[in-house]
Amino acid sequence: MNIQELKDAIDNFPNKQVFMAQPTFYQGEDIFAVLSAKYENIIYCPQIQCVNDIYSFMEKYSLNDAPFAIEVLLIDYNEKSLDIINSLDKKIFIRIIPTRGITKDEISFFEKINHPNCIIDLSKDRISVQCLAFISNNFIIDEKSPVVSFDMFNYDMMDSFGSFYQKFPNLICIIDINDPQSLEVFNTLLNMYPECDWRVRLTTDLFDRRNQYNARDLLVQDLTWPELQNEKAGIMYLGIEYKNMEEVFKLERLVELIKSRIPADASDLDIVTYISLFIINYFKYDKKTGKITPDINTTQFISLGKGVCRHFSEFTRYILNSLGIKCRNVHAPSYKNPNSWHAFNVVVLDGKEYFLDNTWLAEKAQAYMVSSLSEASDFLTSMEKFNHNEYYDTVRLYLCEQYDRQEIAKSEDRVLDWGPNYVIHRSALQDLFRKYILKKPQSVEEKIEDAIPRRW
Repeated sequence: MNIQELKDAIDNFPNKQVFMAQPTFYQGEDIFAVLSAKYENIIYCPQIQCVNDIYSFMEKYSLNDAPFAIEVLLIDYNEKSLDIINSLDKKIFIRIIPTRGITKDEISFFEKINHPNCIIDLSKDRISVQCLAFISNNFIIDEKSPVVSFDMFNYDMMDSFGSFYQKFPNLICIIDINDPQSLEVFNTLLNMYPECDWRVRLTTDLFDRRNQYNARDLLVQDLTWPELQNEKAGIMYLGIEYKNMEEVFKLERLVELIKSRIPADASDLDIVTYISLFIINYFKYDKKTGKITPDINTTQFISLGKGVCRHFSEFTRYILNSLGIKCRNVHAPSYKNPNSWHAFNVVVLDGKEYFLDNTWLAEKAQAYMVSSLSEASDFLTSMEKFNHNEYYDTVRLYLCEQYDRQEIAKSEDRVLDWGPNYVIHRSALQDLFRKYILKKPQSVEEKIEDAIPRRW
């Protein structure tokens, strides 16, 4: 009987029963079980110390009176399990299910298996490219597609990837991209296999100028980024999911334009002031956007120019962190309605924490309720001044202080004096926006230019 015949026999066995004496098993050890055609559920074998314990268990419950297979859930990959697997009758099919990613540390366990009928289920966790090559060449692999984690991502592995993809057309590929070469290799593979289930994570400093291996030079290259055709696929960048790499590239280009007016000697306070003034000028609070398109990412938020509090706080966190200023999101439930949440930020300046709510700040400024940041209760304030009583249970957890209002007023004056034509990142701006963005009429970039803080 081959593996397919065994599966058919188990699936189509008449008059299946429910196994009522389901024994308990111990956590933390490899677990042995029997998949019997007689019963609907998997039957766990408790306290297995040797191969004879399995045979005795099966005889006790008459499990060998019908087609069966042995299942092994690998948790700690111990030598006892290896001995049992190798000692089982060679005609028995053994289905091995690893519960943690298979890397070079775990592969030594599989190298010692000499049973001829082992089927490996790779659907539960990740496997590296090198280990997948070894497993696929030495074992039967369950038809469930493996989840592959690329621990090596360069041009040398492209041929092996093609063979894996032909063998596993529903391959799930998890990639961590942290350097320009990896990004270029991914671009090549994505153009070859756009329908693959790509799960891509970009490291936080991939486009950060402070990272000597940053990929900013690729922003001005003519890379073609096809759409991800698998609906489950996605690009994760700074905790936000994007539909494709072009959205990430557009985000970096747009943000470069926003940041381009910041002088090299600007203080952290001036940078926070500048970003808040820009947000006031550019974004609108719009509940409809939150209801119609609740999951818009940061690129879409900039393109739309409107959103709700979570979009404001995420944009604030993203752009301040990219400028070297520590900023995190805070999501607070309302005591009036636990299903109602508000998002704002906590910013760190000179080692001290301050509340910042650019959503409320933008709403108030646009309604002419505040005329400067120094008088705003939502800009760099303490718990006592923050005036977010509805979210007190969350606000009271932070030891935020009140920033000197006179210093904020001076900062606002400095920022407004930077002027509309001050450009610092000339190399990045040169031809970049004309080539990729400004060719579009009514562009987002033109709206950004209008929103740059300045004196009129």
